[in-house]
Amino acid sequence: MAANLVALEDAYGYHVIARTSMARREAEQHIFGYAALATSCDLPSPVEVAAPPREQ
Repeated sequence: MAANLVALEDAYGYHVIARTSMARREAEQHIFGYAALATSCDLPSPVEVAAPPREQ
């Protein structure tokens, strides 16, 4: 399963960097969706993970 996640990250990362078919947020949603399905875990959304609380 870990190898599949890395492969997805590589493949989606290429499309994001090359700006061919999807935006970063869409790629993150696909990767998190697969990870949640494959592990049967309720994962936070990629937006929640990418935006840590600000320090004041």
